[in-house]
Amino acid sequence: TKGDWINSISVFASVIGGIIVSWLTDKFFARQLKSVLITLTFLSFLFFFGLVYAPYLDVVLFTTQQFWFLGFCSFAFGFAQGARDPIIEELTAELTYPADEGTSGGIY
Repeated sequence: TKGDWINSISVFASVIGGIIVSWLTDKFFARQLKSVLITLTFLSFLFFFGLVYAPYLDVVLFTTQQFWFLGFCSFAFGFAQGARDPIIEELTAELTYPADEGTSGGIY
C-alpha cells in the first residue's frame, strides 16, 4: 500500500542521512556539532508536521499530488532523523569521556 511506501522512504532516507551527514560533519563541521544538531532537529520537526498535517489539507486523501508531498516530507524527515543519530552518539561519547563508548551509547 501507499503507507508502506511512505514508511520505506523514511527508513531508506534515515540510512542515507546518517551516512552523508556524519561524513560531512567530520569533514567540515567538527567543532560545530551542537549547531548542526539543533538545525537537524528543527528540520525534522518541520517535516514531521508536514507529515502529520498533510492529510488535513484540502485535497482528497492519497491523491497523486499528496502522495508526492508525503513522500518528500517522509524522505526529508527520515534524512534529518537519521543524520541526528551519529551526532548524538558522538556528543554523548564526548560528554561521558572517561566511560567507554558502549556505555555512553547505552545512555543514549
